[in-house]
Amino acid sequence: LLAVDFGIAWIMLLVGVAVLIGYGIMRPNEYPDMTAHLLPLTLFVLAALFLLVPSPLALKGVEVFLPPPASLKIVQETLKESPFFGVGPGQFSEAYAKYRSPEMNNNIFWNVRFNSAHSAFLTLAATIGLSGAGIWFLLCLAALFGSSYRLIKAPLGDERRIGLMVLASFCSILVARFLYPSNMTLEFLFWYALALTAISAADLTVKRSFLGAPRLTLIFSLGFALLFVFGISVIFISAERYGA
Repeated sequence: LLAVDFGIAWIMLLVGVAVLIGYGIMRPNEYPDMTAHLLPLTLFVLAALFLLVPSPLALKGVEVFLPPPASLKIVQETLKESPFFGVGPGQFSEAYAKYRSPEMNNNIFWNVRFNSAHSAFLTLAATIGLSGAGIWFLLCLAALFGSSYRLIKAPLGDERRIGLMVLASFCSILVARFLYPSNMTLEFLFWYALALTAISAADLTVKRSFLGAPRLTLIFSLGFALLFVFGISVIFISAERYGA
């Protein structure tokens, strides 16, 4: 992280650590040993420091994004024409070509056709409209409130600690959705973290024994293997199409 020295990464770390620290402040009796807060506080101070001051180990690199004002303008124009459904999934480049500012022709990126807005959420709003973006937002809120409620009601122990770590991770990745464009890695991490958050909030424990049903065990194992191979194949095919 010190070598990357990316502002959004520091903000993600700040948010995740802030969740841990905030919980420790609200429940001081659960962590009577003050040394338990030493690492989160240290990370919080370092993240805040390097968010303001460049890291001495930072590697030089350049990433090109559509500026926030230009992204907002394109999203606004798109929603004026199609407020509920947007331009369609994966069609942000069409909206960019149609609504981009004439000033973009006067800089070095005049021939770049951006396929995403400045943040993943703005890209969602433009491509799937207010209906899709609203459902996505409500889904995130439901996971946050459900996980927080379960965290408060869960008995003290490993279950509560795991729920707290899952909630902190999800909050970090959720912030990135509003500050950074989407990519394959962040998409996977977001939906994986959302699934873990939903599981921790649902508190559904199902126990099954297959010792007395060897055929069912074989079918279950075969189905899991096929599902795994299918998932890997979809990832490779999507990566090849994206690279092309």
